[in-house]
Amino acid sequence: MVRIGNPAHRRKAASNTWAALLVCTLAILVPLSTPVDAHAVTASEVSQARKDLDAKESAADEANERLEQTNVQIDETNAEIRSINDSIAGDVQSLKEQVRGTYKSHADDAIVLSILDAGSMPDLINAIGLATSVSERNMSAIDSVADRKHELQRRMDDLRKLADRQQSEKSDLDAKAREASDYLNGLNDELRRQLGIGSTESIPDNFSSGTGEAWRDAVLMVAYANLGGSYVWGGSAFKASDCSGLVMQCYRALGISLPHSSESQARYCTKPLSQAVPGDIVYRPGHVGIYIGNGRTIEAHSPSRGISYGTLSSFVRCGSPV
Repeated sequence: MVRIGNPAHRRKAASNTWAALLVCTLAILVPLSTPVDAHAVTASEVSQARKDLDAKESAADEANERLEQTNVQIDETNAEIRSINDSIAGDVQSLKEQVRGTYKSHADDAIVLSILDAGSMPDLINAIGLATSVSERNMSAIDSVADRKHELQRRMDDLRKLADRQQSEKSDLDAKAREASDYLNGLNDELRRQLGIGSTESIPDNFSSGTGEAWRDAVLMVAYANLGGSYVWGGSAFKASDCSGLVMQCYRALGISLPHSSESQARYCTKPLSQAVPGDIVYRPGHVGIYIGNGRTIEAHSPSRGISYGTLSSFVRCGSPV
């Protein structure tokens, strides 16, 4: 015998069944994650997101420039150490010649032979000390050179530790910048177009510095050619560079080799902005670009903005190595 039960209970059971079916249907039809809806995003929200991304990428860019500057200092210190090593080698040979002249009549003397056979500065000093043939002035000069070398080696150790810390800092800032870019990258193409994200201005058919100086036109030609390129930290290749790498490219066309560091390139920026001429390098702490005239610049901005136009007002001084 089938028991019908209470009609109210049957209605409640049926209602629960339909609710369960509705939940399952919605779970199938609604994706777990949806793209950013153009109607749900305002231009002001995206503008704020872009400012946040620009700030983080700017911080990462400045960290990269600090690292590049440290690497420049490491290279310069290495060059000084090599120079001192050459100087020491020259001193060793010079002192050997002095001893040879002093003891040329005693060539068979064991002490003289030990001096002439010395292969390093410490060995030579010990041998010469036995023969008491080196003046206090020479010893003082040797000590001064040795002290300078030790000082440079200590500086090198400090610079390498600093470079390691800066590399770690840069990696952390890179990660934060990538995280901040996820939001903008998630916008669909139509919304990006409406909000002006990723849009680039066209390159003019004809461009000139207006100065009649061919070298300035050559700098502008390279800068314009790089428009639309990608920002690559530490890069200096065509359409793939960071800010100082772009400036390097522009002046490389003139046969001028510049250091890959905005702070090193800043030494050429000795004029106030009011005297900026198209083709000049423009500088602010941690960043450089190329001035193209009419208050505008071409810069390798950041991974999200790439190599694109900028404004002169954001810089503090200008100049060129020519």
